[in-house]
Amino acid sequence: MKTLTTVTIVSMALMFSVAAGAADEKASDGTSQAANAQKTAKAPARPVYQPPKLDKPARTVGGGSRGSKDKVPALFVVAPEHVGQTTSESPSLFYFIDRVPDPSIRVEFTLLDEDSVEPLVDTVLPTPKRAGVHRIRLADHGVTLAAGSEYEWSVSLVLDPNERSKDIVATSWIDRVPASGELKSRLASEGSTAAVFAEEGLWYDAIGALSDQIDDDPGNVQLAEQRADLLRQVGLDTIAAGAVQ
Repeated sequence: MKTLTTVTIVSMALMFSVAAGAADEKASDGTSQAANAQKTAKAPARPVYQPPKLDKPARTVGGGSRGSKDKVPALFVVAPEHVGQTTSESPSLFYFIDRVPDPSIRVEFTLLDEDSVEPLVDTVLPTPKRAGVHRIRLADHGVTLAAGSEYEWSVSLVLDPNERSKDIVATSWIDRVPASGELKSRLASEGSTAAVFAEEGLWYDAIGALSDQIDDDPGNVQLAEQRADLLRQVGLDTIAAGAVQ
């Protein structure tokens, strides 16, 4: 009888041990699955840019150039060859420089309305302290883009203030368009993501949204690679290579 009782107790102990182990394993699996789900949820969708159908004449876009001296960097606007679109009143513009310029070189930003003679903005930018992609916030310059108007913008490296013909200039165009019903619906359900903007043909909104994420999480390699991929989609391979270094 004593032997039977001991066996029973041992059996019950083993059963409790197995059950506890299963519960722990299940809890561990659940935690792992939750962590994986959270990780997946944080991974942004890959932006795939669909160029808009433009009913206006093509504009001349200057992709970038390099001076003859080693101290002169290569300069590019972060924009497609066609007129890029935005729905924002005061979007961000971006340019790329492959090295820190010499202190003697001045960096200037100019914004022109297609119908105006005088520039809306003509200012000196802070000298970049690092190579890579740099942001110009139009809101910082008090600029509001009008819907339906195209604007020419440029970044210049002024090598000699007394001889402006030596300037290195990278130029592009931006067109503010109204948000479509489809875009509003997608933003309401999917959020203001780079993927949504890219698929809707809104270059400046897409690159701006992705750059916002990078600013918030500068060590995120996945975001840097996604921006590089977006740049390659419009032929900006040189910028893409430098942007992830």
